Amino acid sequence: MFETSEFHAFLPPSGAGAWVRCPLWPTMNRLYPETEVKAPSLEGTAAHWVMRMNFAGMMPAVGDVAPNGVRVDEEMQEGAELLRKATIERGGKDWQQYARVEQRVQIPQVHATENSGTPDISLLLPLHLHVIDYKYGHGFVDAEENWQGLNYSASWRPILSDAHKVTITIVQPRAYHPLGSVRSWTFDRELLDKRIFQLQMAADEATGDAPQAKPNPDSCEHCPGRHACSGLVAAAGHVMQRAYTPIPVNMTGEQMGLYLRNLSAAKSLLDAHVSGLEEQIEARLRMGDRVPYWKLQKSQPRLSWDLSDREIIEMGRHLQLNLEKTPVAVTPLQAIKAGFPEEAINDFAQRKGASTSLKPDDGRDILRIFNQQS
Repeated sequence: MFETSEFHAFLPPSGAGAWVRCPLWPTMNRLYPETEVKAPSLEGTAAHWVMRMNFAGMMPAVGDVAPNGVRVDEEMQEGAELLRKATIERGGKDWQQYARVEQRVQIPQVHATENSGTPDISLLLPLHLHVIDYKYGHGFVDAEENWQGLNYSASWRPILSDAHKVTITIVQPRAYHPLGSVRSWTFDRELLDKRIFQLQMAADEATGDAPQAKPNPDSCEHCPGRHACSGLVAAAGHVMQRAYTPIPVNMTGEQMGLYLRNLSAAKSLLDAHVSGLEEQIEARLRMGDRVPYWKLQKSQPRLSWDLSDREIIEMGRHLQLNLEKTPVAVTPLQAIKAGFPEEAINDFAQRKGASTSLKPDDGRDILRIFNQQS
């Protein structure tokens, strides 16, 4: 039922929304691979493992450890159940007959060799294809015109009839949105053919001899090569130049709307360029290199309970203190304010979550040290 792989294609469906817009995006990912797996990514990998185990009838318990070392929590369980419920609702009582869970597919309909991936859930009903994608992150992902879903849908194209409908569903338990945590977009095979053609053209351009950068917010935001992209540098410079261009003070409504739209697009490009440089500078500082004007600054670690909320609340009752902030316990600092003995707090809590972040360096720290030594 399951077939997983760590292999990432040059044209991954998960990045289709980026490479369909910027031909250079796949090359940048190949040249500048991510060397550090960040906490949200580890958490998402663990959540997908919980989902996979749940579909196999072996839901992990809270506190169990996923293969990547992340502990399972209630949110992961709830997310896995939400995905399973959405799958059953779309597949009906015989959903297992139609379901493919995390089965890797090659997609020659888009590119002969470079387009492949592992969709979370595919359901091929008699006249309806469902492609269901599980997103565990907080950033909103739209189902409508979702290029990842369209790319995976392309793998089914040879067996879809003219009467087939296609539905892309995004299941995202931790992104709060008016449309809810389960969002769908349904279209016909004719529209799918148009989008497959766009994917084919983009794939040909991206795998050509000299793919060109086409800076845009959707491609640049998470591109690992955004710090070294000459196209983005040029676009950002053009944006800064335009920022100093005089504009009329008394703009019409149409002028204001257009100007704000352009500024918003420009800000997204600048933000992408800035975040890419920040990551590179932070990496150099961590290795001990000196980068003028910037430093790493440690944050104060947060005081956190070693006990569960239920145990803290019960301990408060014994001390005749209200340590409950429905439905969880108060923080250790709030407990001290409520009357918990400060000298005993370290028996039940410890400081966790210390981190470092990139900060501007105006040279005052070095000057302060120099003055203290002189």
